[in-house]
Amino acid sequence: MKKESLQKMRELLSITDGDVAKKLNEIILIETVNPSSKFNWYNYVDKEVTRPATRGIYHERGYKVATDSYILIAEFCDYANELEGKILSKDGTFIDRRFPNWQAVIPSDEKRVGSVKIDFDRWKQIYKQYTADKKLGCQYNYTKVGNRFYNVELFHKFVAWMKHIGATELFENSDSKSRIMATVVCNNNNVGLLMPIYRSDDNVKYYVW
Repeated sequence: MKKESLQKMRELLSITDGDVAKKLNEIILIETVNPSSKFNWYNYVDKEVTRPATRGIYHERGYKVATDSYILIAEFCDYANELEGKILSKDGTFIDRRFPNWQAVIPSDEKRVGSVKIDFDRWKQIYKQYTADKKLGCQYNYTKVGNRFYNVELFHKFVAWMKHIGATELFENSDSKSRIMATVVCNNNNVGLLMPIYRSDDNVKYYVW
């Protein structure tokens, strides 16, 4: 929706009440959180009904946050004041649940153990080969990037996030319990976290980065 159209809807909302006003407000919230663009925030929310808190987009202290339990993304941006501290579902309604402490899982810079520069054109070729192999029924489900293995579909979503925030470098991280994580950070404000697949060269077929 264009900004001009959104403004007209806000003007209409100011002179409308009842159920019509409620529906208009839901539409405005949807367009505010996920405006028409190639990047869709709701592709990164959880699809499991057993985890309702992560089935929407959370808003906290200027951050818009989404996670599907495998990927977490957080963007520092402007949003309507009424969204603060709330989880907005795809249909424009609020989810009355407590969102997980997402900042607690973001590793500090001291935990970086390596980095990989991402060639988006190269990844496009790999993903194209993956989709072709999938149609033939002989797909490989993983890709090796740097020293880590990732599910191809998840990594493809992560690449879309990197493009969205203008990041080109993926940082490999490890915590004190030896759990391995991959993080991308842009301008110290926007952050994405991708969990790898625990596999080795000996027991899995994969696409080589």
